[in-house]
Amino acid sequence: MIMTFPKNMLESFRNKSVLLVGFEKTNRAFYERLKTVEGVQIGIADKNAAAKLPSGVAAHLGDDYLANMQDYDVIVRSPGVRYWPELLAMQERVTTATQLFFEHVRASSKARVVGVTGTKGKSTTSTLVHLMLKDAGFHSLLVGNIGAQDWDRADRITDDSIIVYEMSSYMLCDFTERPDIAVMLNAHTSHIDWHGTFEAYVNAKGQITAFQTPEDTLIFNATDPALTQIANRTLARAVPFKHMQTMHHDGDWFYDGSRELFETKDVRIPGRHNRDNVLAVLAVAKTLGVDVEHVHHIVKTFVGLPHRLEFVGTFRKIDFYDDAIASNPDSTMAALHTFAGRIGSLILGGKDSGFDFGPLAHLIAYLKIPVIVSMPGARHTINGTLEHAGYAGKIVEVDSMREAVDACFRETAPETIALLSTATQSYDLFKNFEEQGDAFQRFVREIGNKKNRRL
Repeated sequence: MIMTFPKNMLESFRNKSVLLVGFEKTNRAFYERLKTVEGVQIGIADKNAAAKLPSGVAAHLGDDYLANMQDYDVIVRSPGVRYWPELLAMQERVTTATQLFFEHVRASSKARVVGVTGTKGKSTTSTLVHLMLKDAGFHSLLVGNIGAQDWDRADRITDDSIIVYEMSSYMLCDFTERPDIAVMLNAHTSHIDWHGTFEAYVNAKGQITAFQTPEDTLIFNATDPALTQIANRTLARAVPFKHMQTMHHDGDWFYDGSRELFETKDVRIPGRHNRDNVLAVLAVAKTLGVDVEHVHHIVKTFVGLPHRLEFVGTFRKIDFYDDAIASNPDSTMAALHTFAGRIGSLILGGKDSGFDFGPLAHLIAYLKIPVIVSMPGARHTINGTLEHAGYAGKIVEVDSMREAVDACFRETAPETIALLSTATQSYDLFKNFEEQGDAFQRFVREIGNKKNRRL
């Protein structure tokens, strides 16, 4: 059971020893608040022996970073840190910055929280909900996995705030708090190397509603069997979308039951999957009593987030798109459906996380994508799956992003698309997908803008 604290939660750390396990963004943000508590003793444990730590903390770095946990009263797990056996043995002392933030919100304000999770689409959906709320005049704060850290926004919370929190499975696996509105977009195979099984991954996602009450709301994709099972168990009011009696799209229109709302062509961000995201936003708006026109206004103006089917530019008659966010096969398949018939080359590969690339390989073969640029890591698994699927195009193996972009310029036919959408995580070569996408865009512009270059 994850640790909980009384209402004066931060003061509960007074004169106690606290170990932050993992010093990435979430724990860094919490550290800035924690260090202000009188008498608190802070330690930081990180496997990275070269991690840069603030002064005045006890450092536990390198392979034995978990060796001294028994010396601390409270252990704050960073989302990316798995429950290794050492952590499991100390589980009664373990909490997370996410858990503590929710407890802080409940203890200090009447603010409401909209929690958004899903294998794909949660960043876009969270952003659209946030923009919709701002358009409707609400005091909305966007936090969580999308970049802005929760504890960095803690001082901005008022009783009238609505906090839109993008939540990953890493954050949710031991989560025992509750959002007022939980949104579950989809559950596809992802992060199996971290969770162990698809069932464990789905169970982690399901924690977003596990502690909701009948006064809360769960909004879920009615076409996803895993989410339907979770909805059948929740105590919250369950509101499906992609259902003919509620929010759905059919043909050229969005509907609420039989009521026409607005045309699907008004959505600026490409891809049928983004229409599903808009349905979730519409369901949140209806739950909060926000007029549909605020959703309509936002989707007509929002052109997408960085690294999510982001148009980089046209160079030498090739359109380059950055979809670095696509860290699993389902996300890449969604991108391929968006650009079906237009793709001249596709960059695949990265950390081998045990994904089943079979459906993706068959789609690539069916679409007859001419060129696959194959990156290290999952390369051999992906290449073998493509061969088994009967892929007849060209596979170009590269060892860096620069080589990948160079291959795209060399191999992609004019008037087609060169797409970065790797179908797996980027951690083997890059810190995160943002760094991967930035490198792609940098090399596209650098190589594309060179004059008189022989290809």
